[in-house]
Amino acid sequence: MKKYYTLLLAFATAFIMHSANSQTWTAQTPGNLQSMQCILYINSSTGFIGSGYGEILKTTNGGTNWFALNTGVSDRHIYALSFIDMNIGYAVGYYGLILKTTNGGTDWVSQRVTDTNERLYGVSFTDASTGTIVGRSGQVLRTIDGGTHWVAQTSNTANDLLGVKFTDTNTGFAVGGTGTIIGTTNGGMNWVVQTSGTAQHLQSVSFIDANSGFVVGGSGTILKTTNGGTSWATQTSGTANVLKSVCFTDANNGTIAGFSGTVLRTVNGGTTWSVQTTGVANHYVGISFSDANNGSVVSNSAVYRTNNGSLPVELTSFAASINKNVVVLQWKTATETNNYGFELEKSKMGEGRSEMWEKIGFVEGNGTTNAPRSYSFTDKSANGKTSYRLKQIDRDGKFEYSQSVEVTASSTPKEFGLEQNYPNPFNPTTAISYQLSANSFTTLIIYDAIGREVATLVNEVKEAGTYSTQFDGAKLSSGVYFAKLTSSGKTQMKKLLLLK
Repeated sequence: MKKYYTLLLAFATAFIMHSANSQTWTAQTPGNLQSMQCILYINSSTGFIGSGYGEILKTTNGGTNWFALNTGVSDRHIYALSFIDMNIGYAVGYYGLILKTTNGGTDWVSQRVTDTNERLYGVSFTDASTGTIVGRSGQVLRTIDGGTHWVAQTSNTANDLLGVKFTDTNTGFAVGGTGTIIGTTNGGMNWVVQTSGTAQHLQSVSFIDANSGFVVGGSGTILKTTNGGTSWATQTSGTANVLKSVCFTDANNGTIAGFSGTVLRTVNGGTTWSVQTTGVANHYVGISFSDANNGSVVSNSAVYRTNNGSLPVELTSFAASINKNVVVLQWKTATETNNYGFELEKSKMGEGRSEMWEKIGFVEGNGTTNAPRSYSFTDKSANGKTSYRLKQIDRDGKFEYSQSVEVTASSTPKEFGLEQNYPNPFNPTTAISYQLSANSFTTLIIYDAIGREVATLVNEVKEAGTYSTQFDGAKLSSGVYFAKLTSSGKTQMKKLLLLK
């Protein structure tokens, strides 16, 4: 018999299956506040925004409502915030501004204000007594008595320091202009300049522990260390925009905000970064997540909030190929969140015929994972031009479709055969596929466990080819059944299990 295959249009590019649990961002209205500079959430409900002109806003319901706090300052930008707990917090900013609250922001006390053009850009406290502030021209200030006294430290750099993070009382890192990264392991008595490998201005730093941390900056720069800054590796951000702020809530989950509406998300510790969108192109200057799902980004004039920050299933490829007389579908994921699995659907394409999709199989997913996964499925009943798609299903029943791939296959099967039904066990319907190597009168009959005929699915002359038919057991009781295919003097049987 003559056989030929026409191969194929395959789709293989990265995209995210945005199911109903995918990240969504909602605009919030913090009153008429303008020139917002930073944002910090203590937990999923309680957060603060620092802005120009000494203003600080607070929310206790996740940003639904914001109210102004009395800082006693009206002419200085607030660039950074740090809270020890629900009550004790610090704000730093322009003209050497240092503010402290001990009652959750209800009242603020000035600890240090200068009249010079001094700018303090970052602050990090590890307990009620110990904190560090960084600022213009390599300035570092340190307190060990809750801000009663501030002592200048030698940073060994003259570049502006724009961000600081301490993981414990002694271990800390600061970043700034022209690729500056400095680190200390003795509370700032000695600061060591680290090699960043970039001349870009570095804007923000986030550490998970004393060894693992991230730095972001100009031209889409993302740096990661796993050895406390001894070495820094560049990660691919996929953007050339300025990245202003980075926040990690654990070793895997992190989010970056930057100019032109840039929001990047990782759920695998920075191995891959995925672009997310708030729907606007604001220049974001700050980001804060209290956990993997709850977070906010802020620009000079807007705030956006998400409550489902975890990525959905990130599909990196989906392709179809032909091997002998079957279609092989293969796909890969970079990450998965709440993934129950994939239903495989196909649609026969014909002239003047619209797509009608039918389910042909199911492949179980991997739930939530940060590791790349590979999947495959074989369709033995393909004939002619056929489209395939994936229906990704969450564990809560929500679902989303992938884009489709198309393949054209035409063949005469070499062998006669009956495939195992799918699904099996089934309730109440299942698909039964078979192939015929020659034109012949064909029967496909279903029998019960004691040999009684309960359904005739095929009883006619069929041309050589591959076929699939449905068996409906809605009127039958649970139990074992047998499908018997007969054609050209040959017979095959398969066992079916109906479970209700």
